[in-house]
Amino acid sequence: MAYVACGRFDFFWEEGLKPWDIAAGVLTVQEAGGKVSDYCGSKDVVFKDTMLASNSVVMHEKILKIINGKK
Repeated sequence: MAYVACGRFDFFWEEGLKPWDIAAGVLTVQEAGGKVSDYCGSKDVVFKDTMLASNSVVMHEKILKIINGKK
């Protein structure tokens, strides 16, 4: 997620994570101006099972649609 925050990666997603796996990364991406959500779009991601982080709000929505199998 540090690479997403600094712009090296456009997005990162993962499933089956625990809060201690992502808490610092979520904060880093958010402070850099990125967006973090679960696969349903909820911003309360730390205690969820899925996570998507991106450095672009527009791209974030597009990747969510792809992950969820929508057009």
